[in-house]
Amino acid sequence: KIKKTNPINLISSSIELIKPFCEIKSLKIGGSNYKVPTEIHPIRQRALAIKFLVLNSLKRNEKSASKCITVEIFDTSSLSSQSIKSCDDIHKIAEANKVYVQYRN
Repeated sequence: KIKKTNPINLISSSIELIKPFCEIKSLKIGGSNYKVPTEIHPIRQRALAIKFLVLNSLKRNEKSASKCITVEIFDTSSLSSQSIKSCDDIHKIAEANKVYVQYRN
């Protein structure tokens, strides 16, 4: 079913699925370090999504890099990849530190 779809649409939909909407920045205020969640510009969202896709595909045990990234894209489209987990981890950390939003610049 997945192999019969348009590859460009498959890649773009995979990137859309793993785009994070916020990230954590460490700020030092009054001698303490706080992890402050901040919003991300859409261009940076796309860059982070591609970074997640490439880094997590390189961790796979496949024979070639093209095979690794292909399997990662297929897993992302079926919502079971490591890239989606990376994005969710960032969102969980941001959710846990949302009390420090007041320190955002």
